[in-house]
Amino acid sequence: MYYELELNKRGELVTSLFSYEYSPTRHTLGGKYIHKFSNKWYLTGDLSYRDSDFPASSTVDRDDSRWTINALLDYRIDSTLLIKTNVKYIDNESTVDIYAYDRTIVSLGVSKLF
Repeated sequence: MYYELELNKRGELVTSLFSYEYSPTRHTLGGKYIHKFSNKWYLTGDLSYRDSDFPASSTVDRDDSRWTINALLDYRIDSTLLIKTNVKYIDNESTVDIYAYDRTIVSLGVSKLF
């Protein structure tokens, strides 16, 4: 289990439609689980919820909430070489429509330590 607090100081975001202070205070609560099937196979799962509170301006009052589910499976060929696949789902809700989205990201990679 974990908790993360972010206190940002990024300044102002200006677009053609609006401008607002782009420095959210974020609270993230999550849990991570690692299962070792064998010396070669590892499964890691991560579930988290993040609440972002942006300072209100005269044009925008933005608040976001985001769920993330992540599953990573890796195969360790030896102590320096591994193959991994990752599936991540993100559901972001926002009071500003252009920041509301959901997406699934699938990746496959090879990692080598020298």
